[in-house]
Amino acid sequence: MVNHASFWANGMAFADISRFARDDNFNLVAVAEVDGARLDRVFNSLQEPTSGSQFE
Repeated sequence: MVNHASFWANGMAFADISRFARDDNFNLVAVAEVDGARLDRVFNSLQEPTSGSQFE
């Protein structure tokens, strides 16, 4: 399992998170971001389509 913390959630950071999240051995443990819209974008991209929010 790879635990990952991201500083920022836009641009290359978002691209990295999106790519890494395709791997079953990836675990996003923290995101440091001051823009709530960018943070929501990350959280929404990681949610399973049929599940409830795991980030509440």
